[in-house]
Amino acid sequence: MMFSVIIPTYNREKELTDCLNSILLQDRLPKELILIDDGELSLSFLKTWTKKAKQHHVSFLYHKKDLKISSRGSSQSRNLGISKVSTEIVVILDDDLILFPNFFLSLLTSWKQNTEEHLLGIGGVIQNSRKISFFEKIFHHFFGLSSSCVWNVNEVGYQSWDDSITKMTTGFYAHGGVCAYQTKALQSLGGFTEFCEGRNALEDVDFFLRAKQAGWHVLLDPSAKVIHAQTKTSRDSDFLTGKKEMTNRIALFKLHIQQIKQKKIWFFWCTTGWILRQLFTCHFSYACGLLFGIKQKRKL
Repeated sequence: MMFSVIIPTYNREKELTDCLNSILLQDRLPKELILIDDGELSLSFLKTWTKKAKQHHVSFLYHKKDLKISSRGSSQSRNLGISKVSTEIVVILDDDLILFPNFFLSLLTSWKQNTEEHLLGIGGVIQNSRKISFFEKIFHHFFGLSSSCVWNVNEVGYQSWDDSITKMTTGFYAHGGVCAYQTKALQSLGGFTEFCEGRNALEDVDFFLRAKQAGWHVLLDPSAKVIHAQTKTSRDSDFLTGKKEMTNRIALFKLHIQQIKQKKIWFFWCTTGWILRQLFTCHFSYACGLLFGIKQKRKL
């Protein structure tokens, strides 16, 4: 089974080097490796990785975005990458991941074993993701942030996930940058929505909510593991991240959710819980950004 890899990147040469090294150490290698550059990768970097990819019989495709005609952001970069893919399966990766050696093999094995209709993709798990405490689970349940389906986007656009799963799990949400997709399905859904400039917030939530509404589902494979470096390089401040997230979350709710009183109340209740969660965990700047994002939008 042939597959391609897309990596959107922005001024993270060191982290991207670690990611690419982990790709070339895989049990199975992609047909093509597509880099979409929002920043300024050095010429020496590109020469090095063009040569390394060739030595491993991997096609190395590099695209430097012209910001005069296209916007900066991961959604835009993903969509550009999708337009260049020549395989039926495409894996989209964040640029600060380190893959376990069997990551691709695990995903491909799962694809071969699961041929059910409307399977959009197979997602991996983040090994170093913080586990949710028992208190947090109760808190999430009280504020309607959790779901009977562990990996899900609920009816008002709030996502839930659990990287500690131990068996193959059916869901309606995945880490968008740790996932293998059917290329045709991605294209049929119109790719990823472009919200705010820069590194977008909630593009994955928007995408998987649209996919769920269209009848698609995903599988989560606990044997397909990555380490997420969570680097601060080229990342928005906590305040700006919170602002973008809430601005986009309200836009997403207005765009995709039926505007009835019950769902508006549910959305506001979930939002209250999400902001309180940030305050209780001392993420004050992030919480302030969320509140500021609310002010940027008109009342529902």
